[in-house]
Amino acid sequence: MAEEVRNLAGQSAKAAKETTDLIENSIKKVEAGTKIANNTAGALLKIVEGISRASDLVDNIASASNEQSAALVQINQGIIQVSQVVQTNAAAAEESAAASEELSSQAESLKKNVSAFKLSTGSMLLSTENTDHQIAERIKEPDRQSEKKHKTNVALKTNISLTENNFGKY
Repeated sequence: MAEEVRNLAGQSAKAAKETTDLIENSIKKVEAGTKIANNTAGALLKIVEGISRASDLVDNIASASNEQSAALVQINQGIIQVSQVVQTNAAAAEESAAASEELSSQAESLKKNVSAFKLSTGSMLLSTENTDHQIAERIKEPDRQSEKKHKTNVALKTNISLTENNFGKY
């Protein structure tokens, strides 16, 4: 029986040692698992921080895009206003050109009408001849005008006296 007790004691010691080894291995594995879990938690925290930064960057990009969009709308409105001003100016320039042509035509007509009248010693004379050439010569050669004055009066085909005595006649 003593031998059986020894065998049992040996088996118990062996089982205790195996149990101790199993517990120690389990503790090592739990420590390794805890270390892996801690590393995983750290990595996940870094990932969350990265996602947060990426989200902030996306928000900043969206905000900048909205600002650029608003600026582009304002630029577009400015271009439309400039285009309208250019169109208005072009229309005004066309109107001015047309008015200028009309005024030029009227001035030419008035010039022809006025050139038919000439003042001479208290009366106005109506000439039926074209006097544009005469006016041009008067402008170019003012000294010759005094010499031609007498010749021009003689060359007039029709003379109408507009003195006060004859005014009511016409």
